Order: sequence, then C-alpha cells, then structure tokens
Amino acid sequence: MARQFLSLDHLSSGRVGWNAVTTYNPASAGNFGSLALPDSSERYARAEEFIDVAKDNLLRRLFKTYNKIH
Repeated sequence: MARQFLSLDHLSSGRVGWNAVTTYNPASAGNFGSLALPDSSERYARAEEFIDVAKDNLLRRLFKTYNKIH
C-alpha cells in the first residue's frame, strides 16, 4: 500500500487523498470472516489503528525517498 501511495504522490505532485470507510452494512461482516459487525466504536478503533500504522509506514518511506533525491 505504501508503494501505491508513493507512486500516486509522485505522479500527482503530492496531491493524494485517502477515504477510509467503516461499513454500516451487516452483510459486509462475511468479508472479514465474521457473522456480525463489531459495534461502530470498535470499527472506528480498528480503522484508526490501521491508518496509524499505514501513515507511519508511508511517512517513513516518503522521507527515505525524499532524502535519496535531495
């Protein structure tokens, strides 16, 4: 995922966005190996954790790439 964002960042001159969505549709639970969706606070907590990890990884790679160029 970080590589995809790096490519988009490069191609768009730093104008990349990401819309993270937690679902409200109970039928989506099956996509994640579950019979029921967690409540909304749990879904948001999981999304926040995922985004934090992804951002840390992405920022680390962006700075690594930036430092190689400059």
